[in-house]
This record gives sequence, structure tokens and C-alpha cells, in this order.
Amino acid sequence: MIIVKSLSEIRNKIIEIKSNHKKISLIPTMGNIHDGHLSLIRDAQNYDSIRIVTIFVNPLQFDNLNDLKNYPNTLEDDISFLQKEKVDYLYIPTRDEILSDIDNSKQLPWGFNNMLCGKMRTNHFNGVFAIVKKFFEIIEPTYVFFGEKDYQQTILIKYIIENYFDKIKMIVCPTIRNSNQLALSSRNSRISKISLSETSAIIQALKKTCIDYYLTTGLKDFKKLYLLNDVCRTQYVEIHDERLLHQKHGIKKISDITNNRRIFIATYIENIRLIDNQSLEEYDNL
Repeated sequence: MIIVKSLSEIRNKIIEIKSNHKKISLIPTMGNIHDGHLSLIRDAQNYDSIRIVTIFVNPLQFDNLNDLKNYPNTLEDDISFLQKEKVDYLYIPTRDEILSDIDNSKQLPWGFNNMLCGKMRTNHFNGVFAIVKKFFEIIEPTYVFFGEKDYQQTILIKYIIENYFDKIKMIVCPTIRNSNQLALSSRNSRISKISLSETSAIIQALKKTCIDYYLTTGLKDFKKLYLLNDVCRTQYVEIHDERLLHQKHGIKKISDITNNRRIFIATYIENIRLIDNQSLEEYDNL
């Protein structure tokens, strides 16, 4: 694995790769590599391409400076994991090089600032948009890999591709869960007072209770079902039609999007914000 740290060097590597008529698979991360990231990297093996992983903690997407300050830094372990996966290139840019000339003022479609995480995290998706767009410009990938756990983010990537990079193909990979069905997240490592299995039980019970209520009554007002105690504080639970959700985020090409309903949850466990989503088609697995 070749580790690249400067913008000029990665651009030279991209020129070299393109001159050899090779395709590029890009897997963007913020580090703290876990099995969820590794699943994306392994999926990229199925494509005849050069695999490039990036590690960059994007300060523009944090609305809470404590979250940014406490984001896990496990670079040494990350490099070891990626070497074992035989990744071709690891790009670890400096903050100054990536943030220079960044335009963070893009007016995104309504949904990105008024629905789900966008409603709760001011300018979060503006920050994601600016950095992802810049990485796409630098790396010029053929394929990009993102996880379904961050579902609203995958809609943003579709928006970026649809409007700026129509030759890029996004592969959305299934959410990876632990043995207790908790969605893997870099934030999970910060949970200490209760076990991960208890955290999973709380989230799974909340999903099941809200889905049962919805299927029984047809109503989507779940606030009276929210968990609120010293351990868990629910921020939102919502159910949306996938196609309509994409349309509210400015996506025009929806013919290949399933018309399933999907539940979205954001909850604080020990003041650590965790998100999850799941298709109601998978209800029997809850």
C-alpha cells in the first residue's frame, strides 16, 4: 500500500493510473476504521480497479465542536487494517490543502437542511457536500463506495453525481451490524457506561415499538413512544417513502429507487449520537 499525504503527489498518482487505463474505486473515510469500512473496501475488490481509501476528518460537517474534538484518532491501527486488505493507495491529506478554496455556501435542495439529520445538524450536509465534491475532483473515481447506514448522506452523494459527475457510479453497501444488530459506527467506541448489547437492545426495541404502532394505526407521530431517561434520549423517529424522500432532496432520477418505506432513528446514548435506518421490508428481522 502506498501512503500519499500531499495534493501534488496524489494528483501525479492519478495521472499515472489514468495513463495506464485503470479504473479507480474511491472509499472515503474519516478514519477509525471498523468492519463497516472494511466491507466497503472488500466490495470494491469485485471491481477491476485501483482502490484508493482516504482518511480525512471533515471539520465542516460537525455542528458540535466537542464531537470534532472527541472524534477517535486511530491512524496507526487504520494503516495496519488497510495494509492487510491490500489497499492500493491511502490518501491522508492535510486539512489546509483540502480546505483551501473550499466553497461551503452551496444552496442545497430543501431536504438536506429540513429533514432527518439535516434538520438537527445545521449546515452538516453543506460541509459533506463541499469536501466530497473536492475529493471527487481530485481522485476522479470511476466508482465510489458508501454505506447505507448513512442513508441521507447516500442521497447527497447521488445529488452530487447527478449534478456534477455523471460518469461516476456509486455503490451503496448494506449496513454492517454486530452480533446484536447494532449498526457499526466510529461513535460506538465511545460508549462505556452500558454495554453495546444493551445499546442495541434499546435501539431495536424503539424501532420495533414505532413500526408496530405505525402498522397498527397508520400514524407517524412517535413522540409519545420516545425513550427518555438517564441513558437514552431519542432525537427523532420517522418513517418515509424512499422515492418521495429522494425527490424532496432534489433527486431527479428515481426510476431505480425502490418504493419501500424506511424507518430512521437518531438517539443519544450517554450523550453520544447514534443513527440507524432500516427498510420496513426487513421488519421480520427486528
